[in-house]
Amino acid sequence: MGYGTAGQALAVLLGTDGHQLEVFERAPAPAPGPVGAGFLLQPSGLQVLWNMGLLPQALAHGARPAGVQ
Repeated sequence: MGYGTAGQALAVLLGTDGHQLEVFERAPAPAPGPVGAGFLLQPSGLQVLWNMGLLPQALAHGARPAGVQ
């Protein structure tokens, strides 16, 4: 699996269920410098964070957008 947002969540969920796994990333290294981007979580993504016990922490560090352009 890759190590994007879904891959990270899947790795945690499978690991806590007792599975052994390897995570691969296609990029040879992180991009240099700040990325300057955010991401928007839809209700299904919020549910995954809730199932993982991470939703309160995510909400504490996030911001609710006024709109999307």
